Amino acid sequence: MPDQNDFSPLIDPALCIRCGACEAVCPADAISCQDGIPRVKEKGMCTLCGECESACPIGAISVPFTIEWALSPRS
Repeated sequence: MPDQNDFSPLIDPALCIRCGACEAVCPADAISCQDGIPRVKEKGMCTLCGECESACPIGAISVPFTIEWALSPRS
């Protein structure tokens, strides 16, 4: 399994409307808007919480993973 630090949010600058919502909600302060475009400040700062993806009103930002829960069968 890849290390958590191998992942960062994917930001599509062509879709981004430069609203700053992703930067505002990031609890790790990992996203910074530079020249109006959000970027991850430094590899490893992202905690993979997914708040930025949820906050983006047009889907220009996404996290490159899916969390799936598997229930253990009861004995």
